[in-house]
Amino acid sequence: MDELIDTAEKKVLVDIVKMVQKRGMKGTKGDWKEFLNSYDKKFGSSLSDPARRSNDVLASFLKTFDKENDLKFLANVMQCCSNRKLVDELAKRNPDKETPVQRLVCLTLQHPQYALEYAFPSYEEGWVVTKLCKKSKVRRSDDMVAIDCEMVECVDGTEALVKICVVDRNLEVKLDKLVKPNKGVANYRTEITGITDADLDGVTCSLADIQKSMKKLLSNGTILVGHSVNNDLKVLKVDHAWVIDTSLIFKYSDGPTFRRPSLNNLCKPSKKPQGDKYSVYVVYKNSQEAQQAYEDVKGNQEKDSYGRPQKLVTFQLSTGIVGNLYVRKMAHDDSVQQVSSKKRALQVEENSVMSKKLITERTILKENLADSKQLCDHLKEIESLKEQLKQTSDQCSDHLEEIERLKQELGNRDFEISVLNKMVSKLQKDKKLKKK
Repeated sequence: MDELIDTAEKKVLVDIVKMVQKRGMKGTKGDWKEFLNSYDKKFGSSLSDPARRSNDVLASFLKTFDKENDLKFLANVMQCCSNRKLVDELAKRNPDKETPVQRLVCLTLQHPQYALEYAFPSYEEGWVVTKLCKKSKVRRSDDMVAIDCEMVECVDGTEALVKICVVDRNLEVKLDKLVKPNKGVANYRTEITGITDADLDGVTCSLADIQKSMKKLLSNGTILVGHSVNNDLKVLKVDHAWVIDTSLIFKYSDGPTFRRPSLNNLCKPSKKPQGDKYSVYVVYKNSQEAQQAYEDVKGNQEKDSYGRPQKLVTFQLSTGIVGNLYVRKMAHDDSVQQVSSKKRALQVEENSVMSKKLITERTILKENLADSKQLCDHLKEIESLKEQLKQTSDQCSDHLEEIERLKQELGNRDFEISVLNKMVSKLQKDKKLKKK
């Protein structure tokens, strides 16, 4: 533990100290602030922001924890942070440069919903965090196990594990157990799980037992394969970052990114089963990929009733059951050439269309140039009219000034006449008075 703490990055140490504060955990020297008061006599708890403290101070505080539960919590958080850092680094790889198996891991890790769906509360009690091996070994590992869990509904509304099955890439069963739920069961969902209350009589296997087995199976970079496998990991309370999730790898061609296909849609038979026989279609990006996939299949070369090439593949399960399946091309061998011819014809047609389009665009361009010339002439004419209007406006302004001057002069004349009229009127009155 001390070695993990000493080599951890500051951001990780800061996040852990904040978690410890939030949970109210105390070491041998008390909580975070009590530790600071005894460790740092100068500043004490006055400088309590973990982000402003050095790695030495943060590490010294985390090393004061010695209780088993506290150490388990710190180990889970440290391992989880280490795993996430490794996953972030590996998620930046180019999937096209990886092995087929590692390419599927990359596609899962790079999906926009991965960070959300696989952000488990690993620091909570009862959770187990698997340990990824060194980066180089993880990148080389193609070891895989597939998982399927059956869950029952508990009386408190939560789900609990009731059965688990794990197989490796050779279909060898690695784990197949019934599990005794640690809570009261409200619904066994028998129509889905196939399990009843009577099936659990005498079962002693607990979730903790399964966690130990899973931690061992998923060590050394083993890849966990499943559909929406995050749901299985949640009920197992196991944080394992190295996964291939088929619900994230496959997507609808015309749907949004967050819309995830169901397992039923991915594996749905193209026709209803007749007895114990099924048929399934696999669609590739192009004919070249389909051809390569067919060539990689090992089996006896045959032809079906329509003359299409097919291979008979025989396999045997670990239970001893022998099965047969046909891998068939859904087109004749010459179909690829036909497709290529169609592509070439289509390309010629597209070139012809492009040439016609180019000629049309040139004609339109010439017309536009002619229109542009006319537009320039109109603009010049408008400018000339504007100049004439300005001159007329100046002349009008002069006339208005002359009119205002004349108005003023006329007003003065009116005033003088008014004064003279008053003088005449007064003189006439004076004359009349003298006559009397």
